[in-house]
Amino acid sequence: MAEQTTTKKSAGGAKRGRPKGSGAQKSAGKKTAGKKGAPSQMTRREKRINELILAIVLLAVGIFLIISLQTQLAGAVGAGIRTVLMGCFGNAALILPYYFILYSILLFIGRAGKTGAFYSSFLLAGLFLLIALFYSILCTKENQLLSFGSAWLEEVFTLGAAGTGGGAVGMSLAYGLVKLFGKAGACIITAALMAIVILIVANEPFAWLLGKHRAKQRERAIAR
Repeated sequence: MAEQTTTKKSAGGAKRGRPKGSGAQKSAGKKTAGKKGAPSQMTRREKRINELILAIVLLAVGIFLIISLQTQLAGAVGAGIRTVLMGCFGNAALILPYYFILYSILLFIGRAGKTGAFYSSFLLAGLFLLIALFYSILCTKENQLLSFGSAWLEEVFTLGAAGTGGGAVGMSLAYGLVKLFGKAGACIITAALMAIVILIVANEPFAWLLGKHRAKQRERAIAR
């Protein structure tokens, strides 16, 4: 009888006890999970730091371009930048610095776009070219469309650098469009394309602001 009782106790103890190594496996699993989560957190942190560095650089570039294009305080480098930008895009180049500043602000607040910096930069560059094109179409004269060539490009570059016309790039783009659709048709097409790009660019920041507004409204409703 004593032997049977001892056997039952030992069997019961074996049932109640946890298998050997189970605690070690759980702790190892927790450590592994922690290790797996760490790289993703570091990646997000590094990405955020890179975004902030890029934002600071773009903000500095934008401010320097404003000084270069609108004052004489940027030295020889600023004067050279002004000649090139104005010669290529005319007065439309004056809005270029604000693109850099706007994009740097979006980077600072973390709303540069989920699709990536390259895609957002591509859209903003396209919008700038469309604005330069629209301005160049307005500056186009019929006699300027008669002699497209190197001499014509040099002339419109010089005029653009002096603050007249749309510059070499803008006037070259406008040349073909006005030839095909006329001045009125070119303006309509360019304005429509600008509206489409603006809607695409503004969609995500607007959606983010709308989401924040709705979240605040829900918080107020819960508080009541």
